[in-house]
This record gives sequence, C-alpha cells and structure tokens, in this order.
Amino acid sequence: MLAPQAHLTDEDRERGLRNLILEAGFPNATGAMTTGVILTAFALHMGASNAVIGVLAALPFLAQLLQAPAILLVERLRARKRVAVLSSVAGRLMLAVMAALAFFGGGPIALLGLVVAPAGFCSPGAIGSCAWNAWIKDVAPDARLGRVFSRRTIYATASSLVFGLAAAILLDRAPEGTSLRDWAFAALYGCGAI
Repeated sequence: MLAPQAHLTDEDRERGLRNLILEAGFPNATGAMTTGVILTAFALHMGASNAVIGVLAALPFLAQLLQAPAILLVERLRARKRVAVLSSVAGRLMLAVMAALAFFGGGPIALLGLVVAPAGFCSPGAIGSCAWNAWIKDVAPDARLGRVFSRRTIYATASSLVFGLAAAILLDRAPEGTSLRDWAFAALYGCGAI
C-alpha cells in the first residue's frame, strides 16, 4: 500500500486527487487545535516560563532545517509515500504524548516533555513535507495543479476556522486552574493525534 507504484491508472489518479483535496482539512484541523495560541495557552497552563514559550515558538522554524537532509533521505529511499505517511504518523504520536502531559501538571519533567513532544511533532513534519511535495507532483497533473490546490486551500481554511473556533470555545468554557482545563487540553491534543 505504501510501496511506490510504477504506473497510475486514470481511476487511481482521480481518486487520489479527490482524497488530496479532502485531506487538506485534517492537518489544518490538527494545527488549529494544537499549535499557535492553543500551544501557548497549554504552555501557560503548565507553568511555562517566557523562555520555554520562546523555544516553543521557534521549534517549527528550526525543524524546517531538517528538510535539507530529508531531500537526501527521500532520494536514497525512493519511497516518497512511505516517508510522508510514516513521518505524519510519528508526528501525530507526539500529540498523543501532549494529551497525556495535560494531566502531569507543572514541574520540570512536564515542561521538558512540553518542549520535546512539539519538537517530535514538528521534525517529522518537516521531513514528511519534503517527501509529500515530491510525491504530489507526480499525482497531480500540471494542468490541474491550480484547481486542485485552490480547492485544497478552501477545505484547509474552512477546517482551520471551524476547529480553531471550537478549540477557543472549549478552552473558554474550561475555567483556568481546574481539572476541566486539563481535560480540555487533553481532548484537543487527543483529537489532533487522531
């Protein structure tokens, strides 16, 4: 299933393009529920210092440095689909770790986990995106790239809007300093992992 295919039928290509468009909503929903202001709120809930929050803000950018060696990995393995999918799964597992961290409270171990888990989420994402870009170039014909990616953008934007607002409402209804807030963060990161 993840092995490279020598030839795509027209039916395979059309199914792949439909799935490519629909798939856009999922990573954007995950991002809306687990990164940005949600991650900052989670860090503050865990008692993170300004320095920890600064590290969390820098992680996605630092992880992009992994794209350079990822090019070599993708070229060596010649299995773009496998690299993209396995990287995505590895990153999502880190979101499950973050869901569990919601119940650890503050403290140095929990804060270390709060830095390591997002690094483990961002790093495979940088590697996987390198493989994904090359893989998708073979799936989507040049003549249809604009239409396919404009539709992807619509799904991605709608998903980010809906799930971002849902996350904000959930956190707004979970009072700070209560176990309900722990459960709210665990739910957001658990849903992001799924």
